Amino acid sequence: MGTKHISNELKMRFFSGDVTGKEIKEVLLAAELNPDLKEEIEIMTSISGDLKKIHTDLADKLSEKAKIISIQPSYVPMMLKAAQNKDLKATGDCVVRCEHEILKNYQPEATFESLLKLSEENRWLQDGGTPLYNIGRILENYKFSVVRRYDCNTDDIEKELQGGCHIIVVVNAEKLYGKDIANPAPNHAVVVRDLDKNSITLYDPQHQREDIYGIELFLTAWKDSQYYIVSVAERGLRQYDPQPIDVTEFPLDGDIKELIEAIAENCHDIWARTRIDDGWTYGEKRDDDHKKHPDLVPYSDLTEEEKKYDRKMAQGTLELIQRLGYKIVKEK
Repeated sequence: MGTKHISNELKMRFFSGDVTGKEIKEVLLAAELNPDLKEEIEIMTSISGDLKKIHTDLADKLSEKAKIISIQPSYVPMMLKAAQNKDLKATGDCVVRCEHEILKNYQPEATFESLLKLSEENRWLQDGGTPLYNIGRILENYKFSVVRRYDCNTDDIEKELQGGCHIIVVVNAEKLYGKDIANPAPNHAVVVRDLDKNSITLYDPQHQREDIYGIELFLTAWKDSQYYIVSVAERGLRQYDPQPIDVTEFPLDGDIKELIEAIAENCHDIWARTRIDDGWTYGEKRDDDHKKHPDLVPYSDLTEEEKKYDRKMAQGTLELIQRLGYKIVKEK
């Protein structure tokens, strides 16, 4: 019977490749029982070809559960957490502290303790930290406009700051602090205060102060979150510029392509059902006042141009799932 806990020392040696076959098996079996460890291994195997080979070679020797660890290209670490770090004596509430730092400029009566409770009650803050996709939920609750984006650069940060937005970024804390630890996980949230060509000023909830870092060091630490930012602004003040997650490097496999038409048709049916339940009926021309719409017909009756839109949405959804590190496996 395996254990879900392994030492940090063994984990770091596993990530650097300095382990025996027995230790590799111990780590992978532990990942069956520990979702956080499994996710760390997934992100490492997405980066390291050597680790991918290790997993492939051992998969047949391990249990079926161990085989579900997916091997994907560089994916968006949406499920990883800005988390507790025992080595740096950091708590897991850095996201709550970042959001409080922004909110107190607008609602000084909102205390850190009240925000912590709100985050825990809504499961935005979970055991060990806040998943990246939950960063900004507190501020959303206070009716702020929140945009989450991956694959950003310093120009994007500068543009958002100049537009009056507040920026939270997720970094690898060990790398930001200059620690020589082979851990690729994005595990710490900070607020960007200022930026120039050579340096960046960050409010760090770990130290509860502003610190200035060299831009190259920052980029190294930021990279592990796939250059993730959370942009916050008062509603109505943002110049919205949608930037969907880039999925061009994640083409769909042949089997997955079969899903596109099925998803496209089902999405149309969901849309049509919602409209009909809201009192809409078919009409040759769209008429919002009388709730008439020409697309309230079976999917097969749509024009190819209309179907193309549904297919594009379905394909984008499937590609995004792959970019997020998930694997879709067809049951035999």
